[in-house]
Amino acid sequence: MKKIINMCDKLINQVMSLIDNSYKDFGNKSKVIKPMRVIGKKYITIGKNVIINNGIRLEAIDKWLDETYDPEIIINDGVAIGQNCHITAANRIFIGRGSSIMPDVLITDIEHMYIQGKSLSETNIEVGLVEIGEFVTIGMGARIIGHRKLHIGDNAVIGANSVVTKDIPDNTVAVGVPARIIK
Repeated sequence: MKKIINMCDKLINQVMSLIDNSYKDFGNKSKVIKPMRVIGKKYITIGKNVIINNGIRLEAIDKWLDETYDPEIIINDGVAIGQNCHITAANRIFIGRGSSIMPDVLITDIEHMYIQGKSLSETNIEVGLVEIGEFVTIGMGARIIGHRKLHIGDNAVIGANSVVTKDIPDNTVAVGVPARIIK
């Protein structure tokens, strides 16, 4: 019975990917588990053997107020993304091969401008760039905020609940608010 259910699940996912696959590119053996919220699929590339767990919020923002943007979200081969993550780009977010992103992580290249007496939906955004290297591990609840250019190096580890706003070199461990290198 379990084998039949697995076969049915696989068939449903294949059919859904044919019906609803308007991503820029969607790699072989990749899977996005619903429920999910995806905006701007045509700007999103998902590599091979990627697993994105339920509750993902992928947003490629091409227009905000009167400004237009050319967003790009690239999730490379073998990336694993945990439940309830939020990835938002108005410019570019790149996640390197083999990286692991634990649940409840935010990755954004956007910062809303604060203007007293206005809601965030009425203010412009500052847009940057986020590049995450290969085989990076981002701990549960971390925040990666790249409203300027932000690079996390290969094999870096970002601790749970850390807030990253500055570059993290290769082969390091960073923790805290704001994140600082401890190893």
